[in-house]
Amino acid sequence: MSGSTAAHTWQTLPIDVLRQVFAWMHPLGTTPRAAITSSTLRDLASFQRTSTQVCQHWRHTALPLYLGTAIVYVTVHLAPTRATPATFTVASNIALLQAHPKGTSMAHTVVLCISGPVPLPVTLLRALNSCGVLDTVWPRVHTLRHTVDRPTGFAQQPLAAHDVLKDVKRLNMSIAKALPALRHVDYTDVYCGTVYSSFPLSALLCERSNELRSIRVFTDTPPKWSKDVLRVPVLHTHIVDTPRAPRRPPRMVAGVLVELTLTVLAASRLWEAFEPAEHGGGLEFTCLRSLTLMFFWRYGQGRQQQRVPADSESDESDEEDDISDETGYMQSSRYGKPRFPCLARLGIHRFPGSLRRLLGVFGASPVRALVLAGLLSEISATDVAACTSFSDLRALDLRLIGRSATEEERAEYALTLQQVTQLNGLSSLALSVEPFADDPFTGMPNQPQIARTLRLLHLAPLHTLDVLIPYLPHMPYLLDLRLTLMVQPDDPTGNLRSLAALLHDLRSSEDVTPVNVCVSRLVVEIDVSAQVDALGKHGSARDAAARGVLRQLVCRMPSVRELCVSRECVQGLRLAVRALRSAGIVAARAPALDHLEYMAIMPLD
Repeated sequence: MSGSTAAHTWQTLPIDVLRQVFAWMHPLGTTPRAAITSSTLRDLASFQRTSTQVCQHWRHTALPLYLGTAIVYVTVHLAPTRATPATFTVASNIALLQAHPKGTSMAHTVVLCISGPVPLPVTLLRALNSCGVLDTVWPRVHTLRHTVDRPTGFAQQPLAAHDVLKDVKRLNMSIAKALPALRHVDYTDVYCGTVYSSFPLSALLCERSNELRSIRVFTDTPPKWSKDVLRVPVLHTHIVDTPRAPRRPPRMVAGVLVELTLTVLAASRLWEAFEPAEHGGGLEFTCLRSLTLMFFWRYGQGRQQQRVPADSESDESDEEDDISDETGYMQSSRYGKPRFPCLARLGIHRFPGSLRRLLGVFGASPVRALVLAGLLSEISATDVAACTSFSDLRALDLRLIGRSATEEERAEYALTLQQVTQLNGLSSLALSVEPFADDPFTGMPNQPQIARTLRLLHLAPLHTLDVLIPYLPHMPYLLDLRLTLMVQPDDPTGNLRSLAALLHDLRSSEDVTPVNVCVSRLVVEIDVSAQVDALGKHGSARDAAARGVLRQLVCRMPSVRELCVSRECVQGLRLAVRALRSAGIVAARAPALDHLEYMAIMPLD
């Protein structure tokens, strides 16, 4: 095909195909919550040049993509003293959008990213005003994202409370004026409590409470909700502080919710925040498809936790969390037992009461994916056995928290795992069981029935691949395998490989017998221990562990087409595969190692 023919082919691609190509090329891709970094704006400018200078067809198709997102990237620089105002530099594409005739009318998202220490609100306002993002009315922007890139604490000593409140009020008013069509708020910042003394966009959320369609908050202090009933369909609140008492959620209409995540909850009044869609109706979550409940807990306390004193300094806290009366988390005192006719995803974290009984509340729901997370003392074999009531269950994610396990707890875990193997129909299983990193399959039969239905298996963490390999031949339908491998300083398990040892082993060893011929995607996160990091060997240790994965797993999985590893390991692993090809080992071991010729090695997102 000649160059002119190839160019003509690209220029005449159907618009739907071209949109997919451009979406793949775009720095933010098709993910609305993609990470923003210092290179995002440069990549966006490169995308603009590539997609708009070929022909009018390309330019017309790409226009909504490169004009769709307004990005403000603020780099904050520490002042000489905490009492001195911080300085900042701003990079943005605001001027580009404002200069284009359709720029401000085509933008649908405004992204504000803070790099480095979090600034005081007065500094943030100066930064936003310097690029003009708040001086413009964006008539079609429906999404506001506030995110962070490499956060390093806060920039200077907080000001007096009245000064902070004054600046926060100006910030809310400016955003409300600039974004009249705002429907979605996505906010991430874990220093709000220190810098702002409260959640900085509470006033905006209250003012737009009847108009917002989704709120996602990941912060250290919860918003102050309006006293009116919240009617937002999608609400995710992740509060990462450690308060002395539970946080009170907003009042919500059960029938409106589609996705809900609540954290730092009081179990004893779990359903009291919800009201029926119609007066006199029952508490039916008609549209709710995803529910995650993360309960309040205190360090050193497990299932025995009962009464918690009030946090007198917080007007968001409950008076106490008394779970001795189990009716509090089984039903609403006003509207009775809740119903979930559409619930497909359920997550329960650190529940201090009877987990088996709480799961019974959802027993009639069509739950397909379930996450259970807690201490060893909080999730028992009996609790997992209760999962059999979910006839539609296809994915189980079991997360056990703790650094060590007693013999009694090991015995209980073995019983728990036996119950997991009896859950018929599971196609996805994730085990995050840190106390059993030496052998997460403790108590599992050699050929468990569950292995014959799994399509996805996720294990975290593992100290050695040796405990996994015997099970892989018995998973005939496994397509996606995800692992977190811990690297130890003395490597007692033989996970680490030098490049020379890898080449020698594959030249001389006869053992490249496949352990699984179905897995097409392998994801391995390599985590170095604190001791390895302290020795300054984390880089070489990660590369050596990646070569160990290549030898023990990848070379024995001939169907692997995509290998995702920790970003630090990508280059070293590509060099190792290239060395195997250059040394003629791949050709000599054909067809066993043919997949190394075309396998993609990609960084973890």
